[in-house]
Amino acid sequence: MEKTFSYRRHEVVRDAPMVEAFMARWPALFDFHEINAEFKRIATIPPQTKFLAQLDLHLDNLVKLVNRRGELGLILKRIVAQMDNCEDVDAECVKGVCIYMGEDPGMLIQEYVGMEERAISETVEDTTV
Repeated sequence: MEKTFSYRRHEVVRDAPMVEAFMARWPALFDFHEINAEFKRIATIPPQTKFLAQLDLHLDNLVKLVNRRGELGLILKRIVAQMDNCEDVDAECVKGVCIYMGEDPGMLIQEYVGMEERAISETVEDTTV
């Protein structure tokens, strides 16, 4: 395992392959079910629990990021304002981090509020994690 990790790291640093090429060469690194199972085996806790606990630890620093100026600051302030009225504060925090990083939170988090149970089941079945 140590040699494999070292070899991968050397390959990434030295060769700087494109993401598609890297994914084709090392597909196990992108199998999230396998990654979650391995993390749970090593750390004996589910990765989501660990992630949310760390998110709680860093929440104060993340809120400080909201005090930015410009369009990004306005968007982040709206998200923080919504946190007071929502039940799932963790999801709103993750959305804010996605926006801060320039990513679309819709690609990471899907909300099923107001949907019928059957439609939710179909959507979840079609979702790739």
